[in-house]
Amino acid sequence: MGISLSHERYEQIKRTVVNMFVRYGVSCVPVNGFELAIKMGIRIMPYSSVARSQMHLLLKKSADGFCVEKSIGEWYIFYNDKMEYGRINNTIMHEIGHIVLDHSEDSELAEKEVKFFAK
Repeated sequence: MGISLSHERYEQIKRTVVNMFVRYGVSCVPVNGFELAIKMGIRIMPYSSVARSQMHLLLKKSADGFCVEKSIGEWYIFYNDKMEYGRINNTIMHEIGHIVLDHSEDSELAEKEVKFFAK
């Protein structure tokens, strides 16, 4: 059946999102993931910015995108720019969720949390 989040955790994530919106001046939906990431100081890198010979490594990591902390507090989100805009925006919001929720590992719980966060 999988992992489920408690009511309290859903509420914590909602408060985190609201606080983030206030902090970064988000006042309308849908949220533009690119704009939010820039306001947060997160570098956004399309897969096409990487040498063609290295593209398979990105796609092996994720068909959609992923985030990397290159040094403490220096975040990058890599995304597959061959996807349609809605999917790209959701991927960026999903990865922002991993950063904001301070996920340090890939897990079913982390994925459940960021799917809710990105909605």
